[in-house]
Amino acid sequence: MTIPVGEQGNDRPIQVASEFWDSREMGIRPLVKTSDQRTGDVERRMRNLNRIEPDPPLFQVPADYTIKGE
Repeated sequence: MTIPVGEQGNDRPIQVASEFWDSREMGIRPLVKTSDQRTGDVERRMRNLNRIEPDPPLFQVPADYTIKGE
């Protein structure tokens, strides 16, 4: 994308490029790269993703849990 001269107080066109990698299977975006003349190059990457089922006790309500009032 190009930000035209004067749109953000700039005296020259600003070039911005973005790259996105999507995983439909996992419903996430594991890689995002952005190159922007104002902020430089930025890369956000997910690593070491573990696709095993989580430990069921993590999702169980504690035995001493109570609801008081509404």
